[in-house]
Amino acid sequence: MTVFRTTTEPFAKPVALKAAADELNTFINDFREECGRQRYEAPDAERDAMSFMDMLKQQVDSYMEEAKRDMKAAGFESTPWG
Repeated sequence: MTVFRTTTEPFAKPVALKAAADELNTFINDFREECGRQRYEAPDAERDAMSFMDMLKQQVDSYMEEAKRDMKAAGFESTPWG
């Protein structure tokens, strides 16, 4: 019934996805506890997401610098990044 509603009521889809995500998170955390591991709560996920974004930014910055050098070495007077 929930799947049916998400196809006929556009506002139902985000609610159904949020409910499914909450249930999945609860199941995963219960399973982690059963296996003797710590729960993985929202602050942990946020911390890890921010860490990932910081690493991604460093990689993009590094790539842009390398690409600038390569383009200048190949004779281009300017690059898409200035």
